[in-house]
Amino acid sequence: EEEEEEDTVVSILRTVTERGIRPDRRLYTTAIHAVAKDGNWALALRLLREMSPKHGLQPDARTWTAALLACEVAGEWRQCLAILDGLDARGLEPSVHTYNSALRACVRAGQLEEARRVACKLQDARENEKARRSKMAVKAPLEKGSLERGSHERRGGAAMAGPSDLEPNGATRAALAELETAEAEAARRTLLPAGRPPNNSK
Repeated sequence: EEEEEEDTVVSILRTVTERGIRPDRRLYTTAIHAVAKDGNWALALRLLREMSPKHGLQPDARTWTAALLACEVAGEWRQCLAILDGLDARGLEPSVHTYNSALRACVRAGQLEEARRVACKLQDARENEKARRSKMAVKAPLEKGSLERGSHERRGGAAMAGPSDLEPNGATRAALAELETAEAEAARRTLLPAGRPPNNSK
């Protein structure tokens, strides 16, 4: 079923372009996400990279995250890190889903130092977002007159109370738990005497 979905979405994209109709970013993102499920990372990146030169479309964070998912499924952890690190240079903000994919890819490839770096990067991004939201919440009411202040505070407070795109979810916690287990196992192995195999008995 997933392969049929991939073929269908990409086929629609190709049909649209062949008929001279300019596709939008949403269609490209959907197509990339469809091929990502099968780990077809090369096609995912090819679709992403043709958006701008062919149609003048700029991939957004969701488009890049879909491509990163394809790299994760394929085990291409270096590509995952390249995409994640490149988002800052493009002025795009990753979501927790972006970090989750990169984190899982590194853990499963045994790249524990890189995985910990991704985890720290997510934590730093969350702290920066919290500080930015706090600053906006304090500043917003001061920019209005005293007659408007009460209603503005209510509106501003409601806006600032919205969900964060960086809030850890179940997938984040599962990936961090997997990382901590792998780190503990790696630390245990370094403490074993030379030539002594691990004791796997219970």
